[in-house]
Amino acid sequence: MAGIGRVYEMGGLRVVDLSKWIYPERSARPCNLRRFKQEDTQDYHTMIEGMESHLGTHVETPYHLTDDGADILHTPVTQFMGRGVRLMLDVGPNDLINTAAYTNAASAIGIRRDDIVILDSPWHSPPFEPRAEDYRPRLTQALAEACAADHIKALGFGEGINIESDNVTSLVIHQTLFEQNILLIEVIEGLQCLKDDVFFFCAQPMPIAGLDSCCVRAFAIEGLPGFTAGD
Repeated sequence: MAGIGRVYEMGGLRVVDLSKWIYPERSARPCNLRRFKQEDTQDYHTMIEGMESHLGTHVETPYHLTDDGADILHTPVTQFMGRGVRLMLDVGPNDLINTAAYTNAASAIGIRRDDIVILDSPWHSPPFEPRAEDYRPRLTQALAEACAADHIKALGFGEGINIESDNVTSLVIHQTLFEQNILLIEVIEGLQCLKDDVFFFCAQPMPIAGLDSCCVRAFAIEGLPGFTAGD
């Protein structure tokens, strides 16, 4: 079986895998695979049984909170890809991320309408894995409102952002963003492998009707014309 890595070369472009790699036997969220051989065709198939829609790196749509919102299938395919911007926030351990931390980082790069913004900080800890030394800064409603005001189309989170410790605030943040049809991309890994802060980003889910969220293979392409800091 071929090995996997974070960074690849393709036609002179640099491709970085930003997905959480999922090993079903070690996954905290359900991902049960059953491989079997078809007797008539003599090939192998795999049953995916009881897989959690919020598994690994995943994208969330407005259907996550309301029956009236668009689900995965009815979200335009272009909303899952575009100009990606990584913002390394200047925040301290366990800080509440205020508007200034976001706007300072955003203005340094230049956020555009329909960007996919990915937040990170120096205080890394794996999400949804409680540990004593977790110093990740926490999200705020003010941050969500600032992102919505910039009319981005998706907001993602690296391992330096706490997205799960405050359910009340998390709900408000989801509501604020979903009301503007801004998607959420959670559990992004490998941001430290990026050389650039602006890149082409893609996180395509499976086209299944009725899914509020879906596991994705997220990646960045650095150096693609039209998707660099100078363009």
